[in-house]
Amino acid sequence: DVSGNNLMCYEECWDHVNGKSLKSGDLSICAPTSYPTSQPSSPTFFPTFSNLDIHKDNNKYTYIVCIVAIGLIFIFIYLMYRNLNTKERKLLKLRRNALDKLPIHRFIIQKRSSEDLIKVIKFSNSTLANEDYDGNNVIDLAIMHRLNNDVIKEIFIQLISMQYDISYLSNDFKYAWLKVIQHDLYVETVRQILLQYYSLSKELSDCLDENGRAAVNIASPLCRQAI
Repeated sequence: DVSGNNLMCYEECWDHVNGKSLKSGDLSICAPTSYPTSQPSSPTFFPTFSNLDIHKDNNKYTYIVCIVAIGLIFIFIYLMYRNLNTKERKLLKLRRNALDKLPIHRFIIQKRSSEDLIKVIKFSNSTLANEDYDGNNVIDLAIMHRLNNDVIKEIFIQLISMQYDISYLSNDFKYAWLKVIQHDLYVETVRQILLQYYSLSKELSDCLDENGRAAVNIASPLCRQAI
């Protein structure tokens, strides 16, 4: 009688007893002991203290690595910003130094009044063809800032006044002319220049740009009509 041996049966033994199919050959499974048989170990879903220590160490290292990585990223961003900021300051300084020698350019950029611009154009006409740090001369800036016809006309007058012989057009004058005639905004200036320098009208309409195009072919619609 198995129950008379005060057995504590687990696994196969219990299955046999519970199913009442225990055979004599199976008694070795349920051999009596002086102490109750301990329950077989089974996988547990709860971490042991040793596992917790390992996880704590791993989390600690992961945390340190994350902190170091984030710190390096911030340092990299700061150095990039500082480098970019330094380059911008140097570029700004170079531009300011160049403008110190170019009063007309400086007045245009500062958006001074037309009266002030005309005065400085008359007194500093020798710098009309000079380029600033970005490669712009006075006519480039004048068109860029959409200066009025009075200022544009004064630029042409001063360019002509610097020529010893007005029977031909200087390269600086041609450059300014080819720039201006591409904008309907300056059609009035175009008309006045053609009337004032009538003897040069043929050359004004036929002068070529750097791509070999005649002025009359690259002019804006209104300026083409005036020419």
